[in-house]
Amino acid sequence: MEYLKKFRQQAGLTQRQMAEALNLSYGYYRQMENDFRKPSFEILVRIKEKFREIDMNKLFEE
Repeated sequence: MEYLKKFRQQAGLTQRQMAEALNLSYGYYRQMENDFRKPSFEILVRIKEKFREIDMNKLFEE
């Protein structure tokens, strides 16, 4: 999920910080960001609730 990675970097967060913000394990988040795992609907909702400025359409373009 290249957009998620770019968003995280622009927010100045590490992968660990992003995982903590979303209440995910570091490993799970890393797999998601590197396209080894797709986020569930629940995780997508968490992303949008925590980071309202994120463009969800860009997440689905990938």
